[in-house]
Amino acid sequence: MEPITRFSVETHSGPYERWPARTALFDQGRATGCTVPGYVIEGQYQCEHGSLLIMSHDCPFAESYAFLLLDDALSQRARVNIEAPPLLLHAHWPIGDGSLRLHFHTRSIWTLTVRRRTSWWQRPYGLHLKHDGEATGDARAQASIAALERDLEAIRVHLEGESAADR
Repeated sequence: MEPITRFSVETHSGPYERWPARTALFDQGRATGCTVPGYVIEGQYQCEHGSLLIMSHDCPFAESYAFLLLDDALSQRARVNIEAPPLLLHAHWPIGDGSLRLHFHTRSIWTLTVRRRTSWWQRPYGLHLKHDGEATGDARAQASIAALERDLEAIRVHLEGESAADR
């Protein structure tokens, strides 16, 4: 998988509760006539099976993510969602042509794999999410966990300092 920056989405204004469930998708700034679930592209990749988008609703109290595999005509080939709070996506990176590693807050590592199916009764493509725990054998996952923990500790120290100054 190769990271790309080809896609963007429409921005919304006004009360969050009135935003539409789907958002217009742009390809290199041009309207596509397609819509995707969510409001923020958290990541985008190109792989041999199409374009993979990581979408979120950017909702502070109930975060969810949609992983979409799109073909060249921007039709949805496959989709899988994670909607179990509190899963905040911290980082993601490719680990092969058909797989991504996902680091959710704080120590939850997942693998997303694009699968080409050969069974006639299934859709031709599928996305599979697997929880890997802390992925202790993956140096990049361990570095991501350590970086997030350092950032969270720095925030805690900063907030404690502000709290002490307010007293």
